[in-house]
Amino acid sequence: MMLCEKYKEQFLQPEVRCDTYIGIEMKQVWFAELQLLEKFIDICNKHGLSYQLVGGSLLGAIRHKGFIPWDDDIDVGMLRPDYDRFVQLAKNELEAPFFLQTPLTDPGRNIDYVQIRNSATTAIDLRYVDDHNTFNQGIFIDIFPIDGVGSDEVLQKQEKQQQFIRRVYGSAFKTNATGKAKIKHYVSNAIYKIAGPKNIDKKRNDIFRKVSIESSNEIGLVSFLFNNNRRNYWKKEWVLNCTNAPFEFLNVTVPIAADEVLTKTYGNWRMFEKGMAMHSGIDFDVSKSYMEVLRDKYHYEEFKSYNSQKGKKLDYETERGGYYAPLLQMKIKRFMICYRALIEEKMILQMM
Repeated sequence: MMLCEKYKEQFLQPEVRCDTYIGIEMKQVWFAELQLLEKFIDICNKHGLSYQLVGGSLLGAIRHKGFIPWDDDIDVGMLRPDYDRFVQLAKNELEAPFFLQTPLTDPGRNIDYVQIRNSATTAIDLRYVDDHNTFNQGIFIDIFPIDGVGSDEVLQKQEKQQQFIRRVYGSAFKTNATGKAKIKHYVSNAIYKIAGPKNIDKKRNDIFRKVSIESSNEIGLVSFLFNNNRRNYWKKEWVLNCTNAPFEFLNVTVPIAADEVLTKTYGNWRMFEKGMAMHSGIDFDVSKSYMEVLRDKYHYEEFKSYNSQKGKKLDYETERGGYYAPLLQMKIKRFMICYRALIEEKMILQMM
């Protein structure tokens, strides 16, 4: 029996932690995330992959032996070699409703890490609800690659390359764009198709694979949160080896020098300072699929035939008449202006 099932009834009770009331609704969200974490740990143990809690989840494990009372997500880090292997293995290890979300498995999801989601639940980011994103928006946990940290010059180059790919990728899937942004969408979509999703995904990750863990004194979440990210770079000896720690009713792994990592990341981490959740502003629902909620609550026409499709999403490209149909509606002159503007970034040639 999985531990989540064993402790479900006991866990799903309201409680007070650090003078903060945690109701059944939040406990249900936490429980859904713990189910994802337990499955993730099971895959790692099966294939000999190492991982460690990072960010607020590490702080929660060390200070609270579980969730921070005002947090609503789980963050995990993996050394790049283990991370790459996990991404390959998880596609076959996860069964519905669990789903490995990457830019390749779920086109339109513009992230530089991966998520495991429960497709039978809902976690809709309200900041982007008007964008009509049709990618999986079930409850999730985040899994980040841990890479070597290069020089300031290397970091600046990595950030520039990453931002370019994010802009092109994001624009390629922004179907509700208007005006000049609409032209940019058509051009970016063409670039996305010409370069190919696999090449773009490889380039996205190769940016950070270039700085190896072996050659670095510091390692960390280089591909995530470039702004003020120094706090997420740690001495290699702090995090290469791990130990066990409790996280609610699960047994997880944390860096051997968790104190040093948390001090670098948060300063005086032992001092309680109530803050907003990292993902505040998310519409959670543990009883309904995100497709049903987007259809009924947010009036997404894209999911109006959700039931007859048995959970399958509409094909983004065929719904629009093929990959290059939008280009036929554009004036060639406008296309070339946009193309030249993008090629000046000196990145397109590296992606094709």
